[in-house]
Amino acid sequence: MNHYQLIEDYEFRAIIDFIAKTWNGRFDRSIKLEIGRNIVEVDSLKGVLLNYHWPYRINAPLQTGYDYCGNSYQASAKILKFASNKLHSNEYLKGAAIVLEWGGVVNKNLKRIENWNYPEFKNEVRKAQQNWDGFLNNQIELGVDNIDFHINSGFSKIYSLMLKDFIIYDSRTAAALTAIIHEVLGKAPNNWTLRVPSPRVNIENRIPPKFDRVNTTKQYWTSNLIASILVQEVCKKINLKEENVSTRDVEAALFMLGADIRKLKGINKKK
Repeated sequence: MNHYQLIEDYEFRAIIDFIAKTWNGRFDRSIKLEIGRNIVEVDSLKGVLLNYHWPYRINAPLQTGYDYCGNSYQASAKILKFASNKLHSNEYLKGAAIVLEWGGVVNKNLKRIENWNYPEFKNEVRKAQQNWDGFLNNQIELGVDNIDFHINSGFSKIYSLMLKDFIIYDSRTAAALTAIIHEVLGKAPNNWTLRVPSPRVNIENRIPPKFDRVNTTKQYWTSNLIASILVQEVCKKINLKEENVSTRDVEAALFMLGADIRKLKGINKKK
């Protein structure tokens, strides 16, 4: 399946329509989000974004004007823009350290990058860029090419800052998308699918019935491609009404929804 076939797929369009409709519209059932020590009730995706909460702490050196600690969407956006600028320069190690610390996925990811020099790091990003562009231009089909570059939750965060409209795909974003697909379709799609990266929490919190975990690099990359195109298309539909919603906005809202997908049951009762 190529890019054109994916965006024209009937079930794919149904998911786009549902997410776009519930950006400003309403879920069939409101959701209770745990924000710090508070419980907030929301009934739309925009409401979820407005209550975004992700506590982070950056240990890498920052310039004056940047907060080492934060939890708001605005603070995260500022830190990620700073990291993006570093990733696009020969200070790529600093940028990588910041985005990985922000996402809580430093572990082996930073060590892998520290073993590369700048040209080697740029080459890794270039290969990801070529595959992303190739799919967008219908030159590469889903799951056909071997993936000769690294991809996991940490590298998805790095690529999201270096590839245009490429979203972060981690267990929470994947959980929200697959839960929405299950709610809207009542099953896994016929012609495409998403897999969920192995969560650190109980599997029932993150993986809906009929969806599988990521087991290979190709499965991770393919799922990240599909999710990125899905969010792109959602933004196009929302912005027909001059909303000016970014892929980062939708991604962040999905991330907040994915903490516990059991809470999403019933958001689309009218199947």
